[in-house]
Amino acid sequence: MSNLLSNQKIIHSVSPLVASNGHKLPTEDLVYEGQVCWAYILHNIVNNKWYVGIATQHPSEYQTSSNNKELMRAMSRNEIQRRIINVGNNFAQMKVFERDLLEATDAVNDPNSYNEGPGIVSKDIVREPDLDKMDEIARQILDDRSLLGCKFYSIDLMNHKDVKKDKGYFLDDSNLRNLVSFQIRENTLDYEHGKRMIEKIDAALGNLKLIEEETGQKFLVIILRDVEYQGKIVDLIIGGNHTIYAIEKSKFCFELPVLDIPKSVHSNWTIEEIRALGEYLNPISSVVRLETSEDDLIKTCLSFANKFGVDSEVINKHLDKHGITGKQRSRIKKNVTSKYNKQKEQESSPTNFITYEDNNDIRIKNVVKEKKKEPHTFVQTISSGKLSVGDVVQRLVKKVRDDKMNYKRIHLVVYHPSHAAKKNFDDTWVDMIHAWDWSFDKTKIEGITYEEMPYLQEEIK
Repeated sequence: MSNLLSNQKIIHSVSPLVASNGHKLPTEDLVYEGQVCWAYILHNIVNNKWYVGIATQHPSEYQTSSNNKELMRAMSRNEIQRRIINVGNNFAQMKVFERDLLEATDAVNDPNSYNEGPGIVSKDIVREPDLDKMDEIARQILDDRSLLGCKFYSIDLMNHKDVKKDKGYFLDDSNLRNLVSFQIRENTLDYEHGKRMIEKIDAALGNLKLIEEETGQKFLVIILRDVEYQGKIVDLIIGGNHTIYAIEKSKFCFELPVLDIPKSVHSNWTIEEIRALGEYLNPISSVVRLETSEDDLIKTCLSFANKFGVDSEVINKHLDKHGITGKQRSRIKKNVTSKYNKQKEQESSPTNFITYEDNNDIRIKNVVKEKKKEPHTFVQTISSGKLSVGDVVQRLVKKVRDDKMNYKRIHLVVYHPSHAAKKNFDDTWVDMIHAWDWSFDKTKIEGITYEEMPYLQEEIK
């Protein structure tokens, strides 16, 4: 067994190692529980030098892939302790984790590092969002109204706002009109919620401090300055859309509490991290803000699925951050998977594919009407998207027999709700329909036939 096993504690904080450039290395000491991959730090307890690496083998069967002779000698002298600092099931993402840590510490140029290379990551691999960091940032903002030296302040609105017919509005030349809202929800604003906030502000004659003291309601607008969003450099509101709306429309309030986050702080945040932060600033457990809804969570998780895969652990971690468990968690994940699969299905579908929502489509009705003119023919529409076409056919045969109706033939009019359903029909049910036609008693039912509704645009030209 390896003498480099971690201490087998879930999370055990140790004194942080610090790179020469001042960057602190992770302090975690995690338990490996059979994950696909893991990252580790080798720490020389004699001279404080260190090495960062990743592996896929079991920790008990793995030492290191490094060939640094100084590290090899230190290991032979039993001077090295190993800590597992990350575990996961996506090796590509673990490579990204290793690369980012080596870059942040400038490990290749650090005299205290044994690392001799920067790590190798494919250019098309995108880093998963650091949700732990975003969650901590949200907590710091909500609890302390500050972030990494950025302090909140109030903008005097006397030169930004006017009042007409008891309603406030921003002046045309106010730069506050140029702020862009990050759209987390389907609709950026819930106007009923905004109306309630306006009423609360005006009832206190615009005194936000009084409202906070009496109700606990906090007002704060969080703005990322000079951020690239949808192809433009903008000042982006990621928290407080309803606050800025309510303060603008209020008759009495002429101060806007703001926390500016400069580019020097947010420059390394991905768009997925910004989206997550926006949700964490509106937690589901909140009682004084408009809560993140299930629809919001589904939208965010779907964006994660599209970027990192529907089975990505980042989705589970995001739901963990919101405290989503049990049936609600299953419902959200099922919804995300369904929407994700539907998107992929639409992407793979030919652009000229014709879809039918249901059998009420006038095109289907016209075909059925004409077919019913044939004598002794029972006509039935059927969707190839059904779980089992066979169950439908069996019920039809039973109906014709039991009702003793004067039908000799069963004719199916098949329509396809999607390209995937069409493919499944071709692969599975066409042969089955022919087999049923062959096997039935011809003295009672002459046969089962079918026709498909046109499914390519060229067919109806």
